[in-house]
Amino acid sequence: MAQDEITVNRSRVVCISDPTRPTQRARVYYLKYFALFLFVIIHPSVGFHSNVLSTIKTMGRVASYPIRRASFNVCRRATDDDGGELFTTSRRSILSGGVAIAGGSALWQGNDIAAFAATGEAAAVGQIGEAVISGGPLPLTVGLGTGPPYEQQYVEAAIDAGYRLFDTAQEYGSEEAIGNALKNAFKSGKLKRKDVFVTTKVDIDNMGYERTIESMKESYDSLGRLEGGIDLVLIHWPCPFVSKDEPGAILKYTKLRQKTWEALEQLQRDGVAKAIGVSNFGERHLKELLGYAKIRPVVNQVEVHPYNQRMGLEKLVKSEGIRFEAYSPLGKGRIRLFEDPVLTSIASVKKKSIAAVILRWLLQRGITPIPLSRNKKRLKENLNVFEFSLTDDEMRAIAKLDRGQFVLMDDERLA
Repeated sequence: MAQDEITVNRSRVVCISDPTRPTQRARVYYLKYFALFLFVIIHPSVGFHSNVLSTIKTMGRVASYPIRRASFNVCRRATDDDGGELFTTSRRSILSGGVAIAGGSALWQGNDIAAFAATGEAAAVGQIGEAVISGGPLPLTVGLGTGPPYEQQYVEAAIDAGYRLFDTAQEYGSEEAIGNALKNAFKSGKLKRKDVFVTTKVDIDNMGYERTIESMKESYDSLGRLEGGIDLVLIHWPCPFVSKDEPGAILKYTKLRQKTWEALEQLQRDGVAKAIGVSNFGERHLKELLGYAKIRPVVNQVEVHPYNQRMGLEKLVKSEGIRFEAYSPLGKGRIRLFEDPVLTSIASVKKKSIAAVILRWLLQRGITPIPLSRNKKRLKENLNVFEFSLTDDEMRAIAKLDRGQFVLMDDERLA
């Protein structure tokens, strides 16, 4: 087993890789717990505060993933999208330095950037601030991301703040928390099912026809058997974290994606899912899917923020009538978006938070943002985006910030 230490965005990251591809889940569990222990030993300043217990519990639910040659298990200090620090662990992959590498070239240059940014609200697929309707299209509003660990109390706080669009995944371990919080809200009369939109995702460990069907029925139960089915079910990643450069990988995982998509189509026919889509699908993955899909995807959810604007992918998505959704819209506090002078200046002029400016920028591009926060104050602030707008010049200024910098992973590198 090899241990590597790298620096990503000035943060020390310890990676443990194992090229032997262990097949027994128990070995993977041991590796996860060892990685957590190693992190705390190396970083004594972290300490065993209350979130460690929650982290261990979450790991026990989501840690059973195969380890592959091109992937690493990463232990790190994690943050909410708005920069609120939280100690946790996350399974992510590093492909040829593909995590949070700055300095990439802009997808659009010169007048193209200006022309695209200037379209503002005219480019929106829906209407900004439109009502959340269960079973309807993905609304163009601010949703809630619930990455691990996300407990029921946070969901309840988000409901009280006004959130009606909730995003979870099998990987996150937050499906049950959302299901219980919604069940209580429905029972008390605080919410009606028709006014709530819930998204979950098939994990990479559950890809393939039979396993997708089986695992998504488990998710349906965890989410409280939502009346009418889950509003939206996505394939979380186009494949396990394997590089497209690995011999035979593209052919292998093309077949796996197709079988997984066929399972989602069946889940929609069976009423388990009201709609289906994808997450982290690059242009190649999406074009491939559109070639065989009998039911077209309605959403593609990817990482989008001012330093990683995905304009090329956005054009493809919208040209196909697919709605675009952004996770990590605030950069998880790791890429210093809140220190950017352009964003700071605009926020000062608007008398709004930098987070509000970024979320409004996404909405005016026709993209639904799903920031993650556990802080009650910031939960409310992130919804304070509907009473102001950005000018064309401000949209152009933000468009010029694009540097192709990923917080998590460049999905175009995946097989």
